[in-house]
Amino acid sequence: MVIGTILTNLTLAKSEADKASARLGEIYAQDNKLQYFSVPYLDIKTVEIEVKFAFSQISAENNENEVLFLHEDLKMISPENLSSLKFSTTFTHISPKKK
Repeated sequence: MVIGTILTNLTLAKSEADKASARLGEIYAQDNKLQYFSVPYLDIKTVEIEVKFAFSQISAENNENEVLFLHEDLKMISPENLSSLKFSTTFTHISPKKK
């Protein structure tokens, strides 16, 4: 669930950046001086993320584990007891359908 939330927020951030670039494009097009400049935009190609975590409770009976991943919680754990998950994702660009 944590990784899904991170990826969703990255996608939403890219969407908001695209909308801001579109608004800037309209402003640049109407300005006598800015019309000759390129519109700034955010181009995310690859994102690498490392998530540090620790198990605070491990239950062999029902296979339910409590995982800590908030910075405040992890500060209390010694580094040798921390685990990490590293992953990389690449953004795929698709063109929206024209109406």
